[in-house]
Amino acid sequence: YLGIESVDSETGEIIQDRGTGYYKNLRQYLTTHSQDRQYRLMFWNDTVWGKLIRRSIVEEHHILFGETRHANDVLFSVRVALCAKKIAATTDTCYRVTRRAGSLTQDRSLDALSKRYEVHLQKNCMLRENGYGAYEAPINAYIYDFLHYGWTGFRQWLRLSRQYKASIGNSLKWFIKLHFE
Repeated sequence: YLGIESVDSETGEIIQDRGTGYYKNLRQYLTTHSQDRQYRLMFWNDTVWGKLIRRSIVEEHHILFGETRHANDVLFSVRVALCAKKIAATTDTCYRVTRRAGSLTQDRSLDALSKRYEVHLQKNCMLRENGYGAYEAPINAYIYDFLHYGWTGFRQWLRLSRQYKASIGNSLKWFIKLHFE
């Protein structure tokens, strides 16, 4: 796990929207070296950027990218983490992640949102199946994003949540508490 710098590809300006959570998990792991912080680093940082991955892990376990347009590295990254016997980390900046207008990461359509959410629900299922359910990705914020698409978005969120046995009740409680209390 490598230190990263997040920049706008047009201006070169340092930005905080990509990699902030990654860097926070990296620093907390390096400060404590606790197993809990290690698992957060491994399972919550579910992109391939900011990492060097041993080729033998990928080949030995036949790990491939997902066949999806959005979030295709999430399950790859989590499978690698599940197979890794040990990790190393540094805050030295070794990778630059960029944000570019028009890129896939900037696609906010209902289809893109649905696919990203579905991949994260699959990730949560994978973590539960492997005994790491405590490190499931929070899904609460997704309800807010889906509601931007009105009733259609809410139905899509509900369908996917039920399909992957997500904690719908906890998400609704979070949303209600955030907006009505």
